[in-house]
Amino acid sequence: MDNLRLIPVEKDCKQQFIVDIQEAFQLGYEQEYGAWEKTILPTKDIEDSFKTNGSEAYFAVIGDEIVGGTIIVINKETEHNHLDLLYVKVGCQSKGIGQVI
Repeated sequence: MDNLRLIPVEKDCKQQFIVDIQEAFQLGYEQEYGAWEKTILPTKDIEDSFKTNGSEAYFAVIGDEIVGGTIIVINKETEHNHLDLLYVKVGCQSKGIGQVI
């Protein structure tokens, strides 16, 4: 995992981030609790994270492959920062990636 990089999510890639995180959350929920017809992580919630003052969104990339992503919120005045969202892409789970991101 030495070559894991965080790449900023550009506007033209935001939809890919949204699809990937929704798939990851949906799969995680359904593996634990069974099939669910509603979206576990609504697009509005993800969009709200993107719009939060101080938010920064990143894809986690190994080589040329996107393996996950995160949205963090940084408050430069208070230095009170937090992790808003974190996901490991479907097909990349159970490889220790979440521990590195």
